[in-house]
Formats: sequence, structure tokens, C-alpha cells
Amino acid sequence: VRICDTYGAGYFYIPGTDTCLKISGYARADYAVRNVTNRFSSVGGQFGFPTGFSGASRHTTGFGGLGGLELDARSQTAWGTLRGFIRYEIFNNSGLLGSAGASLDKAFVQFAGVTAGRAQSFFTFYGDAYPLDISRGEDSTTTLLAYTASFGGGFSATVSIEDPTVRRGGIGSNQFDGPILGLGLDDEFRSASYGGSKLPDLVAQLRVDQSWGKAQLSGAVHQINTISGAGIGAPKATSTGWAVQAGIAINLPSLAAGDEVYLQGGYANGAKSYLGLGTLGDRTNALQRNEVDAVAIATDLVGGYHLEKGHGYNIQGGIKHFWAPNVKQYIYASYTTWNYGSQSRSQSFDEGGFGNGKELMLGTGIVWSPVKNLDLTFDVSYQHLSQQIRNVAAAAPDGIALLPIGAKKDGSSVTGRLRIQRSF
Repeated sequence: VRICDTYGAGYFYIPGTDTCLKISGYARADYAVRNVTNRFSSVGGQFGFPTGFSGASRHTTGFGGLGGLELDARSQTAWGTLRGFIRYEIFNNSGLLGSAGASLDKAFVQFAGVTAGRAQSFFTFYGDAYPLDISRGEDSTTTLLAYTASFGGGFSATVSIEDPTVRRGGIGSNQFDGPILGLGLDDEFRSASYGGSKLPDLVAQLRVDQSWGKAQLSGAVHQINTISGAGIGAPKATSTGWAVQAGIAINLPSLAAGDEVYLQGGYANGAKSYLGLGTLGDRTNALQRNEVDAVAIATDLVGGYHLEKGHGYNIQGGIKHFWAPNVKQYIYASYTTWNYGSQSRSQSFDEGGFGNGKELMLGTGIVWSPVKNLDLTFDVSYQHLSQQIRNVAAAAPDGIALLPIGAKKDGSSVTGRLRIQRSF
């Protein structure tokens, strides 16, 4: 086997070919404990909350193991570098860390500016780069077809068409307390869901990478194609969601080699996944609000409806500092909102409205590398969910805003995690 030093350390020529291959991977163990306060009691799944919650405080633990394997094959052609990359992960988690399974995390081809396959979305900038960072931000792997033009000096532009199904954030259904067609009628209910995919998501990116750091501006357009009911002639409604994001990362070698600070912010309208938003609150159902891209609002008595889109923004930032060559600390934070229009927030006696939500996440972690390729990471994080939502108790008269018995309006959690990872 001959060493290939064209693309950096770790590559070798596949015998009998001109292709250079790098084999790498990691073995990882995770342990976690979480305490949740002001937890929701069982509310039967209404108002966008999951069912089965009881008590105001709860301790939860989690154990996890993961193995990952990466293959990176490259060769030179008259058109530039031809690259194929695969990352496959197998994991066995329990408790608040999830469940067991396997995932083809990445599988893509790059050639002459084209990226095709399963890869990181070109909307992503920061992408949870710190080991146990739980702050809210866009970090999605998807199937895409993209072209990147490089202009020199570290400047580039990318246009990408990406799988729209992984960006679907759900469609809410709500009672409409208002006149329909001027008839003075109310309490019309519409249940809608995403229909077939007509168009891919369109993502565009402008980026600069230089010695001082990097910066990026990205945008996305997402079609919201919905249907209410089944069969020929079922009512339909379509709208357009969109998102924008800007980010910057600055190297700080004057403090220590490898130090950096970053900041990014994004806004989404009808496309919550571009804020990294699945639910507001804890990602393991301890504090959870099931947010949606849009809400179906009745417009007539025979099934007609229109879509009122949710909207919000996210601010995320962090700093990394090396206290010693083998000891580093990172600090991160994010603030996220997701809001609904007046008709989505309205409600009647037997249906809950969609309320506005705010989420704060912050944390810090320390990584110690006692020997090369072995990282021990300890991270502690805090999450707080604040809500403005109208709920009604089971026996309340129409229009009175009360919380169900035992339910808490706001909640918070503290999590500690330990990770031991050996990379090769």
C-alpha cells in the first residue's frame, strides 16, 4: 500500500488504482441525567402537548453507545477532484438519549462543483460544531443536488435543490371563532395535512472562507402543499414558506491557538425546520410544544380553508477557548421564538388554540484529551420554555381562558452529560 499525501494525512492509494482512500471513524459512549421542573401534567394531547405527563418535577437518565465509520475516496481528473464520501452510524441508546438504530448519515459525490446525494444542507452554517451543544440552530442532513461556483479569494456561491419532505413541520388544525362568508357563523373546524410534493426546496448560499474566519448568508424557499380529507375533490390549499440566515465565525489566535467565536441569526416564515425547530422545549418530551409550519383556518361551510403560517426567529452564539493544548472549553446559547396569527391563536370550547412560545438554551462544556484521539467531554446545559397560550379547562364555559388542572404554563430543565470518544 502506497501513501497518498495529496489530500492530507491518512490517505493511501487503493492497490491497482489512482484513487486515494481514507478510512476513519469513532467509538462513543454517552451518559446523561436531567431534572425537569414545572412539567406538564396529562392534558389528553390537546393544545399541541403530548399525552401522559404527570407531576411537576422529574429526573431522567440516559445511556448511549455509537459507532461511526467514514470512507473518503478522492482522485484527480481533468475536471478537478472527484470525491465520494460515506458516513454510517450504528447506535444503541436508551432513556432521554433515544433508541437503537442505524443511519446512513452521509453518502455523496462531488465533482466539478457539483454535490449530489445525502449531505449537509447548504443552508447550514454553524451546525452544532461543539461536541454536546444542544443550542437551537439549523443542522440538517438531506438529499440534494447542488452546484457551487468558486470566485477566488475564498468567495463562493451555491444553488441547491433539496428534499422537501424532511423539511415538513406539520399542519395544525384549529377552530375558527369568527364569521364565515359574512353569515355570522363560527366554530367551523378544518383538519389538514401535507399532501404530495410538487417542488423541491430551493436553497441558495453566499460564503467566504479566509484566514480570519468565515461568514455565510443563506436562504430557502419551501412549498406548503396541503389537503383536507381524502378522495377526488378534497379541498386543498397551498402557500410558500421561506427562511433566511446569516452567520459569522471569527478566529481568535491572539487568545490561544484554535480559539474562535461565532454568531448566527435566522428568520423563518412557514418553514420551522430552518430554525432547527421540531418542538419548542426539551427535545426528549420532558417539556415539549409540538409546533407546526401553518394552521388550517376554515373559510366556508363546505370544507374550504386557508393557511395561516407560523413564524419566528433564532439567535445562536458560542465561544471556544483552549486553556491548554489538550484542554478546551466551549460556551453556547440560543434564543428561539415561534408565533402564530390571530386566527390560529383563537379557540372555542372544545378545541385549543395555538399559542406563541419562546425558548432559551445555554450551556458550557469542557473537553479533556489525555492522549491523542481520546476526548472526555462533560457538559451542563439549561433550557427554559415560556408560553403565551390560551387553554380551557374541561368544565369551563366557552371563551374562558384557563389552564387544565395540574398543567404548568412554563417549564425548565437542567442536563448534565458525559461523553467518552475514541477517534481513529
